[in-house]
Amino acid sequence: MKRSSLSGLWVGVLFYALFASSAVIAGEAEDVVEEVEAARSTQAPAADPDVVEPPSSSSRILNLQASPIGLWAKRYNGSVELGITEAFSIGPKVTLMRNSFNGGYLLSEETGSEIGVRGTYAFSGRRFSSGVFLRGGLLSASFQRGDMRTIFESFLDPDNERTMVEIKGPKTEALIGYQYFTGTGFNCDIAAGLDLYFSKEKRIRARDGAVVESSLSSVQRRLSVEGNFGFAF
Repeated sequence: MKRSSLSGLWVGVLFYALFASSAVIAGEAEDVVEEVEAARSTQAPAADPDVVEPPSSSSRILNLQASPIGLWAKRYNGSVELGITEAFSIGPKVTLMRNSFNGGYLLSEETGSEIGVRGTYAFSGRRFSSGVFLRGGLLSASFQRGDMRTIFESFLDPDNERTMVEIKGPKTEALIGYQYFTGTGFNCDIAAGLDLYFSKEKRIRARDGAVVESSLSSVQRRLSVEGNFGFAF
C-alpha cells in the first residue's frame, strides 16, 4: 500500500514538472514571436519593383528655361543652368531684342542683345526644387534704344532725323523670386529685381548711324521683372 502510494506520488510530481516546463517553454515562445513581430513593424516596407520613383531635385543636373514674355514684348530670353552644388546652379543666358517694347522708358523700343552668365541659389537647400530663390547675373549688353514712331511723327519727319541711344557695356542683375517644380521636371518661376548698366552712351542718328553726341560712362538702374518656363533633367 505504501509502495503504490509512493508510486502515485512520483507520477504526480513527474506530471507537474512536465506541465510546468511546457508552460515556461510556451511563454518563452510567445515572447520570441512578439519580438519578431515588433522588429518587422519597425522595418521600412520593401520597395515595389514595379513602381518607378521620380528623380529627386538634387539628382537633376540641368535646367533649360525660356521666357514667354518675349512673345509679347519681343524680348527673347533663354538660359541653361548646371547644378554644381546641392543648392546652387549656374550657366549661360542670352537675351535677344528686336524692336522690343521697354516699359522702363515710356514708348521706347530696343534692338540688340545681352549675353553672359547667371546663377541661382535655392533657399530650400535643394537646387531645382520649389521655393524662394536668389538669382544674379553678369552680362555684356549691346543694344540701341529709341522712341517709337507714330504715323504723325513720320509725316513730320520724312527724312527720319530722329536719334537713338547706343548702349554698350557690362550689365549686372539681381532678382528674388519663387520657383515651382513638378515631379516630371517641368518648372516655372517669377522674379523681380534691379538691373544695373555700366555703359558708355552715344546718341546716333537713326537714318545713317552718325554720332550726334557722346557721353562718358554712366550707371543706369532699371527695375526688372522676369518669368520663365523650363524643364529640368
